Amino acid sequence: MSDDLYDILADHYDILQEGIDNEKWAAYIDKLVKLYCEASGSGRDGKLLLCDLGCGTGRTTVELARRGYDAIGIDLSVNMLSEAQFNSDEAGVDVFWVSGDITDLQLAGEVDVFTALTDTLNHLYEPGQIEKVICAASSYMAPGAVFIADIGTLDHYRKTLGDNVFYEDYEDLTLLWQNSWDGEVSTSEITVFETEDGENYRRSDTEAHERYHSPEAIKELAERHGLTLEAVLGELSDDPPTDKDERYFIVLKKAVS
Repeated sequence: MSDDLYDILADHYDILQEGIDNEKWAAYIDKLVKLYCEASGSGRDGKLLLCDLGCGTGRTTVELARRGYDAIGIDLSVNMLSEAQFNSDEAGVDVFWVSGDITDLQLAGEVDVFTALTDTLNHLYEPGQIEKVICAASSYMAPGAVFIADIGTLDHYRKTLGDNVFYEDYEDLTLLWQNSWDGEVSTSEITVFETEDGENYRRSDTEAHERYHSPEAIKELAERHGLTLEAVLGELSDDPPTDKDERYFIVLKKAVS
């Protein structure tokens, strides 16, 4: 039986993402917004309205809300959003969490900043999915708005993940996965063992898929839907990507007029 990966991992996701410094990521996103965004502020009290696509447990969304954004987080996993609600309540910030499919965006008005972080766009692996997201985002972007995302590099999928076997072992969770790379899509066959008492374990089996998206492909899709590719940057860097980067960042922008 194959279960949804993110519903399975929701309770453990923040531990699995402990290599992500949410404060550092939020500071970087905030810096890019200040450099590239010219939107006037569509949120409450004139704040910039930020919509985080595929927000997961919302750790970075919460940090961005701390920095003064009027924030929305959208994710397909209800379990992830439950954790996100807990995280925003604990932080004492107001974030509007929405259960929804980012390939079929339904928003009430214009957005000043879209984000899609920690490989969200790579998980759009089926033909046409990423174009649906870029097209929908463009239709909601205010004049001067930006779309900021990170994307896994080709070497990340070809070499780091490749056709390798991985495991992660924690106190109450063990993950085993076999990865395969076909030149376009990375497939992970994952087995998860969870325990609450250290003696009895629940097993779940699932698959995850990620597609590599080149900067050239992103540029073409952006221009097709009225956006410009303003920057292609290395991981949390002000400079272009290098062969050492596991992900690169893009900034798409909608013209002011």
